[in-house]
Amino acid sequence: MPPRQGGVIRHQAVGAGDTTDETELFPGAMQQLANLVPALDTANNWVPRPAAVQLPNSGLDFVSGMVVVGDIVWMMAQGLQASYEAPIGYNLLTSAFVTVTGWTNANTPTNVVTTGTWTPPTMTVVGIYVVVTHPGFSGIGSNFFGLINISNPAAPTWTSANCSGNALPDVPVFCANFYNRAYFGCNPPGGTPAVLASNPLVPGTRTNPYALTFGNNLRLTAAAPLSLTNQLGGQVQALIVFQGSRGCFQITGDFASTTSPIAQNALNVATGTDAPNTLVSSPYGLLFVAPDGLRLLDTTAHVSDPIGEAGAGIVTPFANASIPSRMCAACNGTSVRITTQNSALLGAPYQEWVYSLTRKVWFGPNTSTFGLVEAYGSSYVGWIVGKENLYRSDIIPTAAATYTEFFAPMQCTYQTALLPERGDMRQCSMVESIFYAGAGATSFTYNISALNQNNTVVDFASIAVGGTETLWDSFTWGVSPWLGAQQTLAPITVPWTIPIVFDRLTLKITFPAQAGARIADVYMFYQPLGYTSLP
Repeated sequence: MPPRQGGVIRHQAVGAGDTTDETELFPGAMQQLANLVPALDTANNWVPRPAAVQLPNSGLDFVSGMVVVGDIVWMMAQGLQASYEAPIGYNLLTSAFVTVTGWTNANTPTNVVTTGTWTPPTMTVVGIYVVVTHPGFSGIGSNFFGLINISNPAAPTWTSANCSGNALPDVPVFCANFYNRAYFGCNPPGGTPAVLASNPLVPGTRTNPYALTFGNNLRLTAAAPLSLTNQLGGQVQALIVFQGSRGCFQITGDFASTTSPIAQNALNVATGTDAPNTLVSSPYGLLFVAPDGLRLLDTTAHVSDPIGEAGAGIVTPFANASIPSRMCAACNGTSVRITTQNSALLGAPYQEWVYSLTRKVWFGPNTSTFGLVEAYGSSYVGWIVGKENLYRSDIIPTAAATYTEFFAPMQCTYQTALLPERGDMRQCSMVESIFYAGAGATSFTYNISALNQNNTVVDFASIAVGGTETLWDSFTWGVSPWLGAQQTLAPITVPWTIPIVFDRLTLKITFPAQAGARIADVYMFYQPLGYTSLP
């Protein structure tokens, strides 16, 4: 037989991106890698992520602030008293709440709004205290910020305070630990925005009126520490102060130091963040979500371009955040996960996107949409939007991983960008496709859709895999699974029902998450037709 004319499209899923089709800029682009994570052992192989697991005995109405210290999550929560938020801890080892004593209606903040734009509370460890800033503090008497004394984590106590010696001029919007001092960000009405520093290790005392202003009247919104590379070796500690998305400043040194005096400098780009809860430290520097996407402030104090712009990754969900101040993020050292409400999509759904710092690729969107999240070792803990409990969530699958989330089987979606990038303007016809996949010991079904550039389904197929071994001549044709017992990776032929005619095509494969499931390369044999558009 003469050879068939045409070609084979091989698509290796590298990572998710905003790009509408696969281009030379981003070969291997995917529209979705939903509830999938990179396989640890092989590049461009994807496996189901572990489900978020509800932590026992962790029911809370709403959590507005959170910090993990050791094995205890310290929080500000609603529902412990009417109209006011109160401090509480949760021990991740014993799965039990830790009662904080000393709080009353008189020394706690009023409830924050649970929807819409807000000023997020902050919780920062300084010495033996967790310092709490909160927009619900009245600013009257000692009701400016809160202190949880955790010198005895089994018996923590609470008090509200203003700094003795030199009081704060207004209720602070944030607190950050720098040189063991509490740096409070204040925007006093009719006054100049400033950061004001406490005594070392004593956040409730300001013996000296140490303060910094920034040469303008823009509101301060957030601050986070950053280690800078020293040209002579080692690291220099810095504090980065943000004025919303307008800009940020670098603070180095200390007020009381003669060898490293306090100094400040504006950074090299007029950007920042309107999402204070997306400020996270990483091995590469300080990450934050700017109005145009995730950016990195590296250890040389250089602000990167948006990570993933021009279709090379994920930017659109962050640039179209419904409420930027509600976004949150956390980093466990190898990945950063970010939750946003994406107004670019119908219904503005909550989405979680993950960026791998080691592989430099995006994946998602995931259904584990955190309202607040913190790293806990290689794992994450947090409060999930719409759920009145704390959850723990892993990125790396282990033998103990489960795949039921929010009382329902978790579903995975693997969808390519529009294909092919072939340098040809003729229509194509495709009847043969395979994809490489693995299956668990439990049988399940891969559902495969071919969609055109208008997202219209051209054809649909399904195939059962997994379960017990299938032997030739001892099964019912069309009923028994193809792959039999658990397989690591094997080709699956897609049983299309019609020839698929297309110019641009995307394959969408959905399947239930389970141990052993794995998906990799897609191959499509196509033949060019004699016309450029459908009649």
